[in-house]
Amino acid sequence: MVTDVNGMVYNDDVLLRVTGCVENHWGDECDQLCDCQNDANCTRLAGCDCQYGWSGIHCSIDTGPPEFTVCPGNMSQTINADKAHAAITWQLPEVTDISGDVNLTSNFDPGDEFTIGMHQVIYTALDYSGNMAECIFTVSVDRKTNITRTIIISSITIGLLVLVMAIGLLILCFRQREEILLRYAKITGRFTDDSKHKKWDVFVAFKNNTKDESFVYKTLVPKLEDEHGYSINVHHKSFIPGKTISDNILDAITNSKRTILVLSPEFVRSGWCIYELEQAFYEMIGYRHKLIPIMFEDITNMPDIPPILQSILKTVVYIKWPKGGNEKDEYEFWKRLVEVMPKKQKGRRFGSVKYKALSAHEEPYVHIEDAHV
Repeated sequence: MVTDVNGMVYNDDVLLRVTGCVENHWGDECDQLCDCQNDANCTRLAGCDCQYGWSGIHCSIDTGPPEFTVCPGNMSQTINADKAHAAITWQLPEVTDISGDVNLTSNFDPGDEFTIGMHQVIYTALDYSGNMAECIFTVSVDRKTNITRTIIISSITIGLLVLVMAIGLLILCFRQREEILLRYAKITGRFTDDSKHKKWDVFVAFKNNTKDESFVYKTLVPKLEDEHGYSINVHHKSFIPGKTISDNILDAITNSKRTILVLSPEFVRSGWCIYELEQAFYEMIGYRHKLIPIMFEDITNMPDIPPILQSILKTVVYIKWPKGGNEKDEYEFWKRLVEVMPKKQKGRRFGSVKYKALSAHEEPYVHIEDAHV
């Protein structure tokens, strides 16, 4: 037997569908009390439905952090140059919390003295449930700039920078002086004029007692003298006995229109060859003298090439001697070499030249067709 709320009695078996509970009750049989707090609603199936920031069976636990409604922004102040600190004030932050009780603390208070620099002010709000929020802003204190002092310091700084740059430029120019002189000589055209008062057409610089010497005496000199009529100065042939080697070298270079450098590893390692190279280089810069480097043996990968030779190889095109004995390659070599030699007088013509490839141990063989003066 079942009696409903209206007093009606049911004796038969019936199926009842519960759609609600009496006030402040919840559960499948509406036998549990809600006792909700903090404006929570009592629902039949879940009990207390808590508002934002509250939790727990009865919505009595505060889970929401405090909220700052007013938080000052960053601020700065400039003080006189003779001051070291300043008193800074600001509007106090305002904070609320759903529990109504908040403890507010800070590391600075309005009106505190701040030294020069940037300082961080932190306000911390803590409610009784341990929820926390922060209001953070910065206070900057700067000193007024002395304009005259700033100008002086800036001028000194700029002057030092200019001085450092000038010194760096001088060091760079000193280290690259040979290459700079070479480029200047090319730009100003000092290589173009051949003096008619010089005794020899060319001085040949090479290392003695090597295959370089054999190449010079058996191939290079006969070719230029016999076939093309050039006057050539070489060590054993033209140096004056009784005169110092250095004076002979200097006379040979200053009285020659060209200097041929027969380059090889032996040349690079020879002190006298480097001396000849240096004298020819400075003669070229000052008195319209041409250098003709012949790469008899490759030296480009040598680790100890003197700086002045490095500069010459960077700025003066060298001619490579063909090692394979190819007639076409040798023809191109001689053609290029003659092109940079001094121009012969008008009226003297050289015909086509036929020759065979020479080894270092063969005597030169030359055949000239249609050659006349």
